[in-house]
Amino acid sequence: MLAAVAAAAEDWGAEWAPGTGGAGQLYLPVVAGLRRGVLSGQLAARSSGDGGTRLTLTAETTHWRVHRSAAAVLVLGALGALPVILWPLSPDYLALAPVGLVLMFLAWFMVVSRLRTAGAVEFLEAVRHRLAAGEPERLGGTDAAPTG
Repeated sequence: MLAAVAAAAEDWGAEWAPGTGGAGQLYLPVVAGLRRGVLSGQLAARSSGDGGTRLTLTAETTHWRVHRSAAAVLVLGALGALPVILWPLSPDYLALAPVGLVLMFLAWFMVVSRLRTAGAVEFLEAVRHRLAAGEPERLGGTDAAPTG
């Protein structure tokens, strides 16, 4: 079980420090839309009542930051929306409306369409898939979920 955690941590670029008794410290890079950060917490493997193993991740700290370049592109896209919104009020802005539309669509295709989420749940699912693919240990139910 902990070998699968170590392999998944290496795939994710996480730091895994095994401890004693089937537990250890995990520093996991996480992504949530425009935010990126690091989640640190205790990961423990405990036997469940049905003969399987339950993996629990208790988050201790999380540090988030905004992906600035993506936010800047979205601000440019929002500025491009101004001529599109204002041209009915003043016909002078009509000449800028096509440029505004292009800026809005570029912001959409460069940032919004590429947003993703990768956090504790996805990491634990990666461990689950690794175990299902190669190791004989079995997980009980859907116990691969973070706590804390």
